Amino acid sequence: MRRESQTRFWKRFGVTQSRGSRFEQGMEIPSPVKILIRLYMEGVVKERDLLHARRNTMFNVAITE
Repeated sequence: MRRESQTRFWKRFGVTQSRGSRFEQGMEIPSPVKILIRLYMEGVVKERDLLHARRNTMFNVAITE
């Protein structure tokens, strides 16, 4: 497993570093985030897929506001 910062790890799943830290300390991880992490760890979802989804989500929010 590669070493990376908490910020980088959690950001790919749309989670802030502070919230990710709480998850690591035992706070319940929401089901959608758990599913996304599992799919990523199993290689079903790639880094580029997450980046694409994150960009599209940010773009859609900007249009609808």
